[in-house]
Amino acid sequence: MISLLMLATVFATTPAIRLTVNQMSQLQIAADSVPDGSTVVLPPGDYATCASWHAKNITIKADVAGLTRLQGVSCEGKGIFVIKGENTTIENLVFENAAVPDQNGAGIRVEAPGLVVRHSTFNNNENGILSNVGIGGTLTIDNSRFDGNGKCNPGCAHGIYISNIDKLVVTRSQFFNTHQGHHIKSRALQTVVASSVMDDGATGNSSYLIDVPNGGTVRLWNNTIIKGVNSENHSTMVTIGEEGASNPSRYILIDNNRFTNQLSIPTLVVRNSTTTPTTFKNDTVNGLILGNGLN
Repeated sequence: MISLLMLATVFATTPAIRLTVNQMSQLQIAADSVPDGSTVVLPPGDYATCASWHAKNITIKADVAGLTRLQGVSCEGKGIFVIKGENTTIENLVFENAAVPDQNGAGIRVEAPGLVVRHSTFNNNENGILSNVGIGGTLTIDNSRFDGNGKCNPGCAHGIYISNIDKLVVTRSQFFNTHQGHHIKSRALQTVVASSVMDDGATGNSSYLIDVPNGGTVRLWNNTIIKGVNSENHSTMVTIGEEGASNPSRYILIDNNRFTNQLSIPTLVVRNSTTTPTTFKNDTVNGLILGNGLN
């Protein structure tokens, strides 16, 4: 067995390390020892632990998705994982019940560019993922699930809340039962959401399903977007430029999406407050084809 005292030496001689169950109780010691370019494998189990990661170009993963669960403990008053190193990849992990005194806790708090999250799950956190202002780069989320995240009291947390980065890409992911906040809130210069599901479900009471408050270049493609009966905002499913169109925009393209309104009253599918026209292509609303062209 590799002891914590030996951990720094091991990391210096190999790019990959498998932590033990005992080491998970002091995960920050391992995180502080990781050199750039390493792969860290976390064992199966339920862990009340957190860590801030500073190394660059690292991968933090579990061998099997869903078996390594990080629960309810946050570092730096920010989140279960605080990512400070560039180009970090996270795979196959579960983040649950992140909450902090300022009510803006996150499963993952992002403070460096280039994060990739794959095959991971975020349950009942204040924010599933929250990124810092002005870190640049691309944040990619693929094949991941967000369930029961979000909170407003008095400020709002969301399924994901992404700040002024260069590009947000969300693919093949599911957002269910978000509370009060939005499933996706993105201030990125470019926002791409594709082949994903945003569904309020039976217990969700989200506001907007997607909020791109500063505009920018937007593409929503091949998504299933469902406004639930308990939504706290009856007016709109997707909003763009709600807080002023400060981001430059090449286009706003909404194509091949399936919108469903489960409210008993009408709701706008997309409200675009920018000067960039919305182009719809092959979208449906409650099973009916949405008129193609410009709004």
